[in-house]
Amino acid sequence: MKGERGILTLFMLILFGMAAYSIGSELFGASTNGYYAGATCLVSGIAISIPIVLRWRDKITLPVWFIFLIFLALFLHALGVMQGYYDTLNWWDSVTHYFSSMMVAAISFIFIYLADWYLESVHIPPRLMPVIVVAVGCSFGVIWEIFEWSADTLFDTGMQYSLDDTMQDLLMDFLGALTMGVVGWIYLRQHSPGDLAMELGLDPYLSRLSEWWGSLLER
Repeated sequence: MKGERGILTLFMLILFGMAAYSIGSELFGASTNGYYAGATCLVSGIAISIPIVLRWRDKITLPVWFIFLIFLALFLHALGVMQGYYDTLNWWDSVTHYFSSMMVAAISFIFIYLADWYLESVHIPPRLMPVIVVAVGCSFGVIWEIFEWSADTLFDTGMQYSLDDTMQDLLMDFLGALTMGVVGWIYLRQHSPGDLAMELGLDPYLSRLSEWWGSLLER
């Protein structure tokens, strides 16, 4: 447990340290992008802190591998903004899209899988579960591209370089979601939704939610 706690603490320290470094660089004139990079790193640090603190307080015990996936997606994005890799490395954007899509698809898998188990009004055939996970992951990628296009149109941010860049991003989103869809399919063959709920510490909350939802439908 001590080793695990140290690893999770390191995740937070890395992102908050990157935020402090970026802002300090701007303050001392060593960077012209420090405030934006610092804000990105700070938000990423706060985002990774939420599942970690919930795990420490035994509220929602997300597996360490899943928290690492979240951290990896946030870290790669924050590092890309901080070091300007999005502009200097052609492949950086593809890598971040791939892992971000995996993260979104993993979160979608958990919610869809548990909703199917706990809500009687929801029934999804197991064979369709990976397909839905991939579709949801890709949908978030499309929404993000629409956000980038809107930002470019309204504020001239330059987030989208070309049509090829947009299509490459969407392709990596699909591959990331597909990877998690395959992982989810393998998980389905070995575990039940109840196993997942117990592992995450969500069974008491979801049981109450199921009762409330059932009573709501009966009205």
